[in-house]
Amino acid sequence: MGARKQAKLDLVGLAEVADMLGIRRAAVCDLRRQPQMLKRRPYWRPVFPEPVAELRCGPIWLRSQIERYVKELNLPHRERVDRYFKEKYGFTFP
Repeated sequence: MGARKQAKLDLVGLAEVADMLGIRRAAVCDLRRQPQMLKRRPYWRPVFPEPVAELRCGPIWLRSQIERYVKELNLPHRERVDRYFKEKYGFTFP
């Protein structure tokens, strides 16, 4: 038999995501519901990523998804606004 390569996935669940964000697990659940709860979501706030899987134990994300979200969340306000306008309208303010 040949050696099989195994892909290593860096997966995180609710508890790990909560630790990464410094909040409680219930607050992570609230973040997931925000687009439905807040119809007028502030345009400069990044949308929480969709999980890659929903298991009986709960949602599962790739660690890189959450790290990207944290990075977006930590951008200065002006940079987030500029990025939004550039993606949506193709320009930024001077």
